[in-house]
Amino acid sequence: MGRPLIFGDAVNFELPHDLVAYLAELDDFIEREIKPLQAQDDNERFFDHRREDARTDWNRGGLPNEEWVALLVEMRRRADAAGHYRYAFPKEYGGKDGTNLGMAVIREHLARKGLGLHNDLQNESSIVGNNVGLLLMLHHGSEEQKAEWVPKLLEGTSGFAFGITEPEHGSDATHMETSAYRDGDEWVINGEKTWSTGMHKAPFELIFARTSGDAGDGEGITAFLVPTKSPGFDSSTRTAFDRRRRRSVLRSTASTVRSRTPASGRPSGSRCRTTKESSSRSSSS
Repeated sequence: MGRPLIFGDAVNFELPHDLVAYLAELDDFIEREIKPLQAQDDNERFFDHRREDARTDWNRGGLPNEEWVALLVEMRRRADAAGHYRYAFPKEYGGKDGTNLGMAVIREHLARKGLGLHNDLQNESSIVGNNVGLLLMLHHGSEEQKAEWVPKLLEGTSGFAFGITEPEHGSDATHMETSAYRDGDEWVINGEKTWSTGMHKAPFELIFARTSGDAGDGEGITAFLVPTKSPGFDSSTRTAFDRRRRRSVLRSTASTVRSRTPASGRPSGSRCRTTKESSSRSSSS
């Protein structure tokens, strides 16, 4: 794995032999399964100069084109069948117990190949999945939640949007303004979120809110799994044009939300009600 840097000692950057061998296995899979899929039915349109237009359904307010989504689903199916998609997952869930080093090297290796169906930095799709939602559920979910969510997340039959970024707080997420406070046997959540990819389909949003501490503190932030169809959680979409980058940007807005959720903070049956206290904005591209 390489020696640590100690008082001027040189760092050994040689990769583990098993990881190098796995990169070759991934390359072979891409050549056999992914490149032919990308080449058929003019799927190249989703990756060349036509990609922004091809991926966008203008008749549905700029939502992702269903043909584009179907192609990603098929890519994931093939990668999963070949045993690659779940690399980072525990072996008990069909994964390879992948390491952080392994994932970093693999994703860098795939990115160096350029934009393609094998890996897309724009929307985080890849033959080696980066399923943060599943890993969060495995590490922090209750046993009841794991029983309900892990099979769905593994198979890709359901999921949740990731509500952490806010209009005024992106990389400085610990300064988030969304907050939650305890009210009897429930939590009341107020705040505003943006860039929650997949909100137009997600049945739940994992909303991160400050429950204690001060802005900037690394602790005191709680994640709440809130149904997007709850009363008061109203999501709408609109398409804008980024003139600087000359590309379309989909913005989805869910406004005026006051979410009430049971004290566990992460239930599948939370209740919401509308007030005039806050708003939540989300978007995908």
